[in-house]
Amino acid sequence: MSQKDDQKAADVTAFLLEAAEKADLTFNAPANVKLAIEREDGSFRKKPTLGGEEFLLQKVRIGARGKPIFRFEPADKQDYVAAEVELGKVGDEMPGFADWIVQLAESHGSRSTTLKSAYAFLELQAAKVAEQTAERAEQKRIEKAAEDYADNPNFGMF
Repeated sequence: MSQKDDQKAADVTAFLLEAAEKADLTFNAPANVKLAIEREDGSFRKKPTLGGEEFLLQKVRIGARGKPIFRFEPADKQDYVAAEVELGKVGDEMPGFADWIVQLAESHGSRSTTLKSAYAFLELQAAKVAEQTAERAEQKRIEKAAEDYADNPNFGMF
């Protein structure tokens, strides 16, 4: 996995978490779906759901095969710490989340109707937001430096 992939995943995570937080969203897994869960000791296994378990989006990471993996934490105390779902399986394993991704893309101007194209659109949106945030931070840094130098009576003296 490259540093570029890590940055892309971090940008998408920030973008999705902000949107999910604004909407105060939890996502439900349907009954009898086998989710990849992470135990407290860090090991993974498949576990069938009872249906109705609520999850909060925790982050997005790029898996070993280069595909996005969504990490969810259970809203209520469980015998595991997280569930992970690949982009290709999210429609079956977290259908409400898949629908939300498509709706979120549409709300940002996408005409995407499939989960994969909506996610690709959101990756681009997240990159734009991250770039704008970095530009604003750089501008603030420049303004602060100019202010600091202007307030220093010894600046430019040799």
